[in-house]
Amino acid sequence: HVYPGFIDGHCHFLGYGLNLQKLDLIGTKSWDEVLERLQRFAEAHPDREWLIGRGWDQNDWSTKDLPDNVRLNALFPDRPVLLQRVDGHAAVVNQAAMDRVGLDPDADIEGGL
Repeated sequence: HVYPGFIDGHCHFLGYGLNLQKLDLIGTKSWDEVLERLQRFAEAHPDREWLIGRGWDQNDWSTKDLPDNVRLNALFPDRPVLLQRVDGHAAVVNQAAMDRVGLDPDADIEGGL
């Protein structure tokens, strides 16, 4: 038998593999829950230089505002953190991450920072 349609011409196979190494933030219901998961992940992975997660969606939270890095900075003053939104089109980073990559927080970046 031939079954057409079992080929996915738009596969993010590398991204899937990389996401397996990240903190899963899908289904979080608040920024507090994101930070709680991040703290547990950090404790479970003390050897990771960067803490990277993906999957938060502020539309699933009672407060729909995009998160800022104030609490990230307090929780992780020296360890870089990068947390991507579920669609990968937005992220929040802490000051340690910005310092590590040489990003000036006062830079005029259209659409962000």
